Amino acid sequence: MKTKDFLLALLLITFCISCRKEQSCAELSWTDYNPVEDVLCYNYNKPEMMKSHDGDTLKVYGWLFYNEYHQNPFDKDQLLTSNKDIICEVNGSVIGRNCLNLIVLSDTLMPENPYDSMLYISGIVSYSSSMPSGIDPVRLRVEDKIIKNIL
Repeated sequence: MKTKDFLLALLLITFCISCRKEQSCAELSWTDYNPVEDVLCYNYNKPEMMKSHDGDTLKVYGWLFYNEYHQNPFDKDQLLTSNKDIICEVNGSVIGRNCLNLIVLSDTLMPENPYDSMLYISGIVSYSSSMPSGIDPVRLRVEDKIIKNIL
């Protein structure tokens, strides 16, 4: 009887493992702009692919996260979201996997009033396998001027 229970449990575990879906991500374009959610999908589900593109240019569009605690769009570290109303940060602590980390290298790159419309950003993929757990291994280093879509 114990053998049957063990075999049944083993069969159920094997079935559950084989049915687990791998997260599918939309194909990233390395020549055109990508939505933030597509880049985040690769960031969390296919980091080895992003690692292989370390140093390559990637274009992405989204909304700059408005942080009511630190309202400085010219700060070096910024968060880009897929939705203007998305909440990525509470009291300085990033929650969820809704934001792409940007490292903006110059104050002159940010358009005036960057929070009022979608931004189109071209940046260099910066992969770091030494990031602590819970922190994105991939960030986008922005060296070019950020363009905004006028609504």
